[in-house]
Amino acid sequence: MQVELVEASATASGPEREGESVWPDGDPHPLVVEQNGELLRVYYVPVVQKDGDTEYAPDMSDDHVESIRRQMWAAFPAKDVELVIGEDYVPTYLISDNNAWSNLLNEMVNLRSDPDRGVEPDQYVYGVFSQSVACSGCPAGLSYLAYSDNADYSRASIGYDSISAATMVHEVGHAHGREHSPCGGAAGPDPNYPHEGAIIGVRGYDLLSDVLFEPDTVYDFMSYCWPAWSSDYTWEALFQRIKGVNALYNAAPSNARLANTALRPLFVSADGEMSWGEPLRGELSPMGLSTPVELIDELGLPMGVLDAVFVPYDHLPGGMIVMPDPGAGRVRVAGRLSPAL
Repeated sequence: MQVELVEASATASGPEREGESVWPDGDPHPLVVEQNGELLRVYYVPVVQKDGDTEYAPDMSDDHVESIRRQMWAAFPAKDVELVIGEDYVPTYLISDNNAWSNLLNEMVNLRSDPDRGVEPDQYVYGVFSQSVACSGCPAGLSYLAYSDNADYSRASIGYDSISAATMVHEVGHAHGREHSPCGGAAGPDPNYPHEGAIIGVRGYDLLSDVLFEPDTVYDFMSYCWPAWSSDYTWEALFQRIKGVNALYNAAPSNARLANTALRPLFVSADGEMSWGEPLRGELSPMGLSTPVELIDELGLPMGVLDAVFVPYDHLPGGMIVMPDPGAGRVRVAGRLSPAL
């Protein structure tokens, strides 16, 4: 890259600026272009709630779903966004309290292990459902906070269809490992966020509406403040995560499957109840908050300690503990016994 200032016409006036009209004045400056892969892939699951003969289904019209896909494409640093529509998922309960939210999110994790679903390791699972069922004090969306490129077990999120574009952008941001930006009382704000009050800090540009956002009047979409767009800080982090996921699973897919470690998630719901998830196969070493887990045999006797990690929810208490599959018996975590496998 080289920039030169030239006269607009032969009759232009003004003093000559000898030696200052070209930058750099030597060889052109190298312009480094970095790519992060082809796609951001989302497995989009319609969650249908049933209350007797009444059915509550999310909006799955072509126009609505395409508007969601386009908003994701505008907000994320990806060449394109692919939405793969999965079969309906029908929970055995209504999503009417925080515990139901955490249970549904855990079930989205279990879908990754369902061979009939065929969820790919690089896909982000997103369960969408109708807001028709009353839910006092519930969030608009929920996700796991994925700590690494290879943490496909934690690439799961859920949210309402009525506000699905903004919610999905925010929640899938969490599934990319992004913490909250510090505005609007968001829990667990990122201490490294560089701009005061979660402003975006630089001008942003919306490809869909052809609108420029000012750096000090718009807030990062990982905050609770509005209007929202992506900061340079969030954009760079998302770029690097998308790059890592694409490199791990697409550029060299065999690398992601060299380790055939059998893992098992232990879910801790919003009310503290524990339940086992489906086995996770073909994973690399899990990433998260180190959480030692004591293995207990069928007689209640300690058998050793497992190296496990804790992956939290973004908006509610709880999360999942990922560990080598204990096979049988129970585990003890922070003095509490799990259910038996």
